[in-house]
Parts: sequence; structure tokens; C-alpha cells
Amino acid sequence: MPERNITKRIDSKEIQGEGSYVVLRRLTIGYVKAMRRNEKGESNLELNEQAVLDHLVEWNWVDSDGKPLPIPKDAPEILDAMTFEETDFLIGSLFGSDEVRKN
Repeated sequence: MPERNITKRIDSKEIQGEGSYVVLRRLTIGYVKAMRRNEKGESNLELNEQAVLDHLVEWNWVDSDGKPLPIPKDAPEILDAMTFEETDFLIGSLFGSDEVRKN
């Protein structure tokens, strides 16, 4: 029996070190269409950050002191404290294809 795979677990060792990962819920076409329709002067970065808030299901990332970070939907302010590379990784993992990340 088929089973719909709506989440993907992505290794993030190049960003957060060995053993780190994120679990993202896959974007639906309807979500992407709604994002594009609802652009009300928001920057692409703000829209992409909202997508991360809506679709990041789980992670084991830590802050600079090695303390576990809460999931961004529970503490959205942590996105502002993240490095560009960390944020870029999340956005790229969410919007990029699996094949792009493998290469």
C-alpha cells in the first residue's frame, strides 16, 4: 500500500556538525501559490522565513554555547540570531530539490 511521504529528514553536518539534522514538511503547490498571492510588500526573506516557521517539524540544532535551540515556530526570534549560512541552509533545503542538495 502506498504511503505518502510528507516529511524529509536532512543531514545538516556542514552547518551544525556531525549528527545534526532537520526534518521538514514538504511544501504543497497550494502553499507556494498562497505565498506568491499574499506578497504584501514583504521581502522574499520574510516570506521564506515564514515558510521555515510553517514547515520545520524537528531539529537537533544548538546555539553557540551548545545548548539545544527550540523549534523556530515556538520561538521565532531565534531566526534573527542565526547565521546567514544556517538560514540559507534551511531555506534551500525547503525550496530546493533533493537532487540539488545531493550535488
